[in-house]
Amino acid sequence: MSEQLSIQWRAAASSASESRRGAAITMIVFHDDPSPAEQAIARWSARASTRSPHYHIAADGTITQLVDEARAARHSGLAKLGRVRNIDRISIGIVIEGAPRAARSRDQVIALRRLTLDIQHRHGLLAEAALLHWAPPRPGVAYGTLTPFTLPPLPEAPPVALLGAPAIDDTPERQRALWLFLQNETAARASGFNIGAAFHLHAAKHGFGAPIAPGSPRSAWLTVNGRQYNYQHFARDTAFNEGEKWAEVQTLSDLIAGNFPAPGTLAFELLKSSFNAGIAGSRTKNGNTQFNPGWAFHRTAAEQRLGPALSGSYRVTVDGQQYSMQVFCGDVLYTPIAAPETKTNWNDVRKLSETPPGPLSSLLWAEMYKASGVAFDPASPFHQAAVAARIGAPLTDAYQKEFQGITLTIQVFAFDTLYRVGNGPVRRQSQLALPPQVEQWKPKTATPPPVVEPAVTRQTTLPTGGFPMPPGDRTSPQWPPPPDFKPLVTAAQRQALFGAYEFVPDPSRDKDGIRILGSWEQENIVTVQIPQLIGRNIRGAPANGAIRWHRLAVNQLLRLWKAWEEAGLLDRVIIWNGSYSPRFIRGRKDDTADSLSNHAFGTAFDINYDPATNLNGLNAVPALVGQPGSVRELAAIARHFGFYWGGHFPRLDGMHFEVAVVQP
Repeated sequence: MSEQLSIQWRAAASSASESRRGAAITMIVFHDDPSPAEQAIARWSARASTRSPHYHIAADGTITQLVDEARAARHSGLAKLGRVRNIDRISIGIVIEGAPRAARSRDQVIALRRLTLDIQHRHGLLAEAALLHWAPPRPGVAYGTLTPFTLPPLPEAPPVALLGAPAIDDTPERQRALWLFLQNETAARASGFNIGAAFHLHAAKHGFGAPIAPGSPRSAWLTVNGRQYNYQHFARDTAFNEGEKWAEVQTLSDLIAGNFPAPGTLAFELLKSSFNAGIAGSRTKNGNTQFNPGWAFHRTAAEQRLGPALSGSYRVTVDGQQYSMQVFCGDVLYTPIAAPETKTNWNDVRKLSETPPGPLSSLLWAEMYKASGVAFDPASPFHQAAVAARIGAPLTDAYQKEFQGITLTIQVFAFDTLYRVGNGPVRRQSQLALPPQVEQWKPKTATPPPVVEPAVTRQTTLPTGGFPMPPGDRTSPQWPPPPDFKPLVTAAQRQALFGAYEFVPDPSRDKDGIRILGSWEQENIVTVQIPQLIGRNIRGAPANGAIRWHRLAVNQLLRLWKAWEEAGLLDRVIIWNGSYSPRFIRGRKDDTADSLSNHAFGTAFDINYDPATNLNGLNAVPALVGQPGSVRELAAIARHFGFYWGGHFPRLDGMHFEVAVVQP
């Protein structure tokens, strides 16, 4: 019999079933019937029949369904379990052709196991107590007997050690053709294999396993540090390239290099995208499905190349012990939950692949299969081969397909595809000869991604007692006085310090927006993390403190925010309004370079502007010292770090701070 579950339909008489009346299915009841299959099925199909099971399994392994599982088939008659008398309403009935305790054929046993495991999987009947055997009432007893039922083992199961090389009579040409055939079978979550696509070639050459999602459409490309990235997620890794540089394929694992990436980096964004893609394609979305860089499961999976998650994190209980677990492409990660009076060690992350056989491993395997919507059969030679080879989660059931006139049974797993001919040995696609296009594939050398400046590049040394405040009446609109340097007001001044670029107006996202041409942005604008923006409930501030800024002014920016913190003035910052923004000055007089904003060079940031009240807005008197949103004390310190405050402009701009003097 095929590994594929095949069921034929023969409707029983309508009088042989009734409504379940909302009752849930909690058990499977098995019956023996020595009658020949056709005779038994004809009896239940007769118009006057009042009895029928849901399923019948013939001696040759043929499965016939007679009643929809949504209805209660009348198969148990007078039977009870404890105080429960209407067994039919809460059960699924299966009749097995043959006398009680009679020997069963291998095909019948396979069919029985696969049908039972499929029903258990769909209805969550994982406990052995859910399987019961019905025996007719003994003389003088009104009710039939229900006793525990154990699925028979597979007779003469093929040995597990079936992962050798392909048969020696296979020619390299046939192996390559078979490899291509099987590679197209990995398309359960994406399109078929394209031997002309760089991502597909790279993934195949380096053993990335099955694709977890299609290649990203242009609308979903990631933008990091001003560069756009195209990508595709596979079970073991993610392939990506910059923009339309199709042949410059890079890999996520090379970016990570065994260390979990920092938020805001390209590696982090690709990792987050792969996590979401894995969850999106999962059959079950149990537990917490959010990507969390602080969780040990997510860090372990990234650092050990276990691929995207296929489930959320949730809890299971085995023999009274509770575990937190999560299914990934390559393994199941889990952690024992400590007793209430002690603290769980979340860094105690364990792998299913390293767990000895027992109740815990059996449950975790079942949960892994459930995440992919695949029926779990521990006796399946494909499952046993996959466990031995450590090729991760199943992505499909076992099914049959013809290759050059030969019927193959195939099952796709995350890291490899298994196949066999008839009842022969289970083999691995990865052991076949590769097509020359895959074997000879080499990506072009890629331009390295932009360097992200570290969060702190230099220690800040403040004068004893801090920076002195300028003299004068601090309550005056004229305080603080301007610094002893001037702002940059012409294009020539800005370009001399920060570089020149060509641009065109682009009002698509901002009425004053521009589009920078060439590579200036990629070469000069970096991502920098300001620690003082994190965790302070500053409205509009990025959660990870990462902003975009000109590389030449990073040090003084970080020193400024550190100085504000050490002066005890961070509570003055209540709103973050942005930094790098390719645009003109608001209300510009023309579209020349002289009208470019300092924001377009990544050398200005805005804080404490509230559009609802025009707090610190254009042409408004900036909030005075002591008033909510005042930045005047901050401006008094900013001058020491080469920043010019917009409150000193002829056209008042109290939110604005810009670099006027570059400090090393």
